[in-house]
Amino acid sequence: MDNSGVVYPPTPLELSPEDARIIEMIADRLVAETLHASEDFAALRHVVDPSSWKRIKEKDSIVAYQNISDLRSTKRERVWSEDTVVVAASPQNPTFYPSNRSLEDDMFREGFHNIDDYDSEDERGLHHDDFTKFGAKAGAEISVLEKFRPANVPTVFSHGVVPGTVEDMAFAFLADTDERSRTRFNTNKDNLVEDMRILAHIQGPTKEDPFRFLGIKWCTSLPSRTVSLIVKPRDYLIIEATGMALDSNGERFSYLLNHSIELDQVPDFRDFGLVRTVFSACHIMKPYQNGEAVDAYSKGFLTIGGNFSVRLSAIQFAEGLITFPRVLEESYLKKLAWLMHDQHRWSSSSGSASEGSSFSSNGSRSLLDKVGNCPCCHGKLSSRRRGGFMDKNLGCRLCRKVVCHKCTVKKMLPVDGARGRHMKKKEREFCLDCYLKAKRLPAWQVAVATLTK
Repeated sequence: MDNSGVVYPPTPLELSPEDARIIEMIADRLVAETLHASEDFAALRHVVDPSSWKRIKEKDSIVAYQNISDLRSTKRERVWSEDTVVVAASPQNPTFYPSNRSLEDDMFREGFHNIDDYDSEDERGLHHDDFTKFGAKAGAEISVLEKFRPANVPTVFSHGVVPGTVEDMAFAFLADTDERSRTRFNTNKDNLVEDMRILAHIQGPTKEDPFRFLGIKWCTSLPSRTVSLIVKPRDYLIIEATGMALDSNGERFSYLLNHSIELDQVPDFRDFGLVRTVFSACHIMKPYQNGEAVDAYSKGFLTIGGNFSVRLSAIQFAEGLITFPRVLEESYLKKLAWLMHDQHRWSSSSGSASEGSSFSSNGSRSLLDKVGNCPCCHGKLSSRRRGGFMDKNLGCRLCRKVVCHKCTVKKMLPVDGARGRHMKKKEREFCLDCYLKAKRLPAWQVAVATLTK
């Protein structure tokens, strides 16, 4: 293929209003389909039909199932694979959370994005014909997911209950900048994000809808070091949609959709050493046990590309689904970062940066004479931890208290001002009290306060 006119890495796209409308429609339909699938599964008391679904992965309370109803047994041929050669690296070319629940519900119902549900059969066929421009098969099948799913690639879904809240999940999903996208995608330790670009920003968060995002992203990822010499880097081009909406019972839920599409402006980059991965993953998070936990339902498919088998793709996809809830930690990290930024801003404006961040020599020694216990658990501090009273670089980054080892929470946070492809992160220490305080902060409040300008 002649790549003389190919732009690599891809540059921002200029979408027509019609293309933006179609992309929004694809995203809405996929979210609606997954929502309906989760409701149907709940109506069956979360029991699968063993003739159609096979359990393939399980972790904690999350179980993943593979559709086996229409798979054909095929013998894998021993052929040359583009993944069996060593390649060089890719070319380097604030409104607060309403305390009044009814007011919050009114804001939610009036301001949040409304998921477009199914329409008439005629309209459905017309809309689906528009989808072919982005890689869908022609025809008027009911399921949009089926129109994009490659032949012989099985559907996989997962379900389970995990700790957390729907709003925290929505905040964790939100990645409306390149930096936030890179941070969230790197929660998967088996693949390292090499490059991440938002090529089209169709919708973004607002004060009325602080978790909303719709856009097109392109990403390259590297496998773990153990296989990086025999497996080529992957790239993918996806629609991403995040936000909160209401289900058929009027209950709020949060969602994240990543869905592969095709665009002439972003072709296959095989000549640049990349193999295109195609996948679709939609995650629906509903409140469980009065909102103290989350009912997590995910559905989609994956084809890794290259010469990886269908079975391996399904297993890897299932592995991603059952470990996906750990993305919730992103919400807590965002809250910690916001608290640090807010504290720094307050200290700078009040001229009291030194207060709480360091002590006078006499004050420190006096404190050492009086304090020998951890302020969190009241256990005795070790001599090493007590020495932290004399070092302004030790102790909790928020309250500056020095706590015992078991009450110390260490988190990797981006360095202030860090941007670009390889964001620098630094390990920060927090006391358990401040970490729990950050976790309890309303995600809505922090999301609004951290809206990108």
